[in-house]
Amino acid sequence: VRRIAHHRGRAADVGRRDLGQDQRQGIDADELAHLKGQRRHEQHHGDAVDERGQERRDKGKQQEQLQFMETFETKSKLDLNLRMEQGTNIPTMILYDDFFNGVRSQEKRQNKIIAQIGRQLDAKRAELATAMAKRRIMEILKERDLQALGTAQRKRDTAQMDEIGANQWRRKSS
Repeated sequence: VRRIAHHRGRAADVGRRDLGQDQRQGIDADELAHLKGQRRHEQHHGDAVDERGQERRDKGKQQEQLQFMETFETKSKLDLNLRMEQGTNIPTMILYDDFFNGVRSQEKRQNKIIAQIGRQLDAKRAELATAMAKRRIMEILKERDLQALGTAQRKRDTAQMDEIGANQWRRKSS
């Protein structure tokens, strides 16, 4: 009512001036687009977490395979030592040597794969940290938008109440 008196009893002008572009009812198109963008961002965050988990599982499988190869090589060496004590011929020794060279080659390949997966895992970890930071920023922006919407709604409500009060005052004074 004070604002109505300040504006010389023109309640309709007060509402229009105070509300500006915010006097529309319903959901703003920009607000809707912002919320859709936030949902896409949250989905991206979930995908990054899933991909990181997949990388960890792949790394674990590769490490298990490497461990199996190392265990198999150790058992084969023990078998070779046992055969050497019994007296082994040259072709068998060459066969064992070729086998051990192949196992070492596979171990090197496996170590390269594990190192590559480790690098990918680090990249996914960094991507996840970035996604988490962006998500937090989006949450803060969402809170600010909600506060702004609440402020605008209170402003509209106040203007409407002022207009109702001015109309009632006019009726009583007439």
